[in-house]
Parts: sequence; C-alpha cells; structure tokens
Amino acid sequence: MNPFRLFRKNAPPPPLRPGQCLGIPRGMMFYHFFPLWKAFWERIGFQIMVSPVSNPEIVEAGQGLTRSDLCLPIKTYLGHVLWLREKVDALFLPRMVSIEAGAYLCPKILGLNDVIRNVISGLPPILGPMVNYKGPRRVTLEESFLSLAAELELPVRGIKEAFQEAFVFWQRHQEEVGGARGIPRDLIPEDLARDLDRPEEGAPRFRLGVIGRPYLLFDPVLSHRLIKKLASYSSEITFYQGIPAAEREAQGERLSKPVYWSLGRDLVAASVSFSQWAKIDGLINVSSFACGQDAFTSYLIAHYARLDSRKPVLSLVLDEHTSPVGIQTRLEAFFDLLESRALKGKPISCN
Repeated sequence: MNPFRLFRKNAPPPPLRPGQCLGIPRGMMFYHFFPLWKAFWERIGFQIMVSPVSNPEIVEAGQGLTRSDLCLPIKTYLGHVLWLREKVDALFLPRMVSIEAGAYLCPKILGLNDVIRNVISGLPPILGPMVNYKGPRRVTLEESFLSLAAELELPVRGIKEAFQEAFVFWQRHQEEVGGARGIPRDLIPEDLARDLDRPEEGAPRFRLGVIGRPYLLFDPVLSHRLIKKLASYSSEITFYQGIPAAEREAQGERLSKPVYWSLGRDLVAASVSFSQWAKIDGLINVSSFACGQDAFTSYLIAHYARLDSRKPVLSLVLDEHTSPVGIQTRLEAFFDLLESRALKGKPISCN
C-alpha cells in the first residue's frame, strides 16, 4: 500500500451549475453591494437565498462562535452564515480587501472568510473572489467576477456581459438611494422603511443627519431599533449615502489628514457636510463598541461636526450590552436640546 495515499486530498466538489442556490448573508457589505450581486447571479441563472433580518436567535448563534474582541456586527454575520449553511448549495462570500484606490476596508472584513472557515464546520462550497484595488496585484470589481469563470466552467464573455449589466443596474440603484436621503428601501425591513417615510400630513419637526455604518444602522437588532425611535420624534432622517458622492469625495479631500478606511472616510466627510447643510438641525453618530475604526472616526466626526457649526451632536456607542433605557434617556435629552434651540431661535451646542 502506498503510504502517500493516506494523505491524498479529497477530490474537489463538482462545479456549481446555473439553477443551483447561492446563499448571501444579510450583513456587512450586503447593504452596499447586494443589488450588484443579485443582478449578476440572476443574470447567469443562479437562485439567490438571503438570510432573514437579524433576530435574537441569529445574534446569539453568532456570539457563541467567537471571542469577545470581535464587534457585534461581525458576530452577527457569522450567525447569518450559520443560518444559511444547510439551506443552500454554496455561499457567496467575496473577500473585500479594498474597494477603491488609496484605502482599505476594516481588517476584520479582510479576514472574515478565514474566520468563517475556522469557526463553522460543515460549510457548503464558498465562492470568495477577492476585490483589492490597493494590493500588489490590483483586482478590480470586474476582475473579481471574471475570476469566477473558471470555477463555474462558464465562458468569460458571458460572465463579463452579466457583470456589465449588473454594474449598470447597481449604479442606478446607488443614484436612487442617494436621491432618497440615503435610504435603501429594498434592502431594509418594510416596517423600517415605513418608519423612515415622512408623514404626509405635515413637515417633520426635526431634520437629522445620522452617521453610521449601514450594517449597524439598518439592522433592527444591532441598532436596538434606533431608527424607529428617531422617527417617533417626527424626524426626517438623512444618512450619509444621501450626500452626493462627489460632495463626500470633496469633503474627504479637505480633511487635514486623509482617513485610511473607505467607510470611515465617508462617515467623517458626512459630518462635515451635515454640519454645513442649513436643512440639518442636529447630528447623531452611531458606532459599534468593539470597532477599532470607529474608535478613531467617532472622534474625528465630533471634531469636524463642531469645527464650523454649533449644531447638537449626539454620539451613541452600541453593543450587545447596550441598555434600551439608556438609549431612550440620551435621545430624550438630545431632542430636548433641539426643542430648546428651536424655541430660542439660536444655536445651542451639545459639547
């Protein structure tokens, strides 16, 4: 008997075929890229299954897989992968390293696929093309999709055409979101979308600029239903995606020192824009407790928001231990401040 046969690797799984079902977790970069992903995979004939809106069971399942030094959105993402594990033929988990030249994404997002493979057993095949605009070997978004051609045994031309059609759709979707105060209505729960719609009977009492990562703000469990609470104060909310991309880019270039992370730079730039917009009454910055980036960007957001403006700024740091009563107390104080400012007709700072 040949002893080396004992160490022979298992044969690779057969290639995926159109008609099979791909699972996509509802978390992290889902809120940015899902329209592109969905349009691409449906264009080449695959079915898509998205994990449900986060619930306490999914969050608890993810927490049980990891150590406490990971942020709650990452833990919850693992729970979504676990929910999909036995329901799909494969998982689509692109490795997002850098989505633009000159900046990286969160280090935990960079290594997320490795974490998933190490803490979750019995996974179906994972399709994880890399996107890296900043690495030694630049891999664009289009090139990452083209790399799937060999794995799927599909013609490169067909993959390229599917990507180009999906990319046009995605760009149009981003424009629509930007024109809707940054609200991705087709990606968030219906009840949350309804809460964000301004009442027909009158103008909003307050107009708020809310700054935070979409995977935190638009997840009702991770955000402790913050958006619903804000809407209950007759507030019209604009998110950072509601700021034109050209304006965000220009504001980012005016910072005294560039922010090295893609999402973080957008959030800091949003604080500058919101502080300058006359139609914004106050700013709320929402961050995740264990997020290393937010530890830096939250300070910068507060700094730039108050640099040329006396608009009230509220900072909320959320995690699994956050008390809903504590959030409510801080919101009441914040809106009392806005009321006082409105009655006196002069700016009151929240320093």
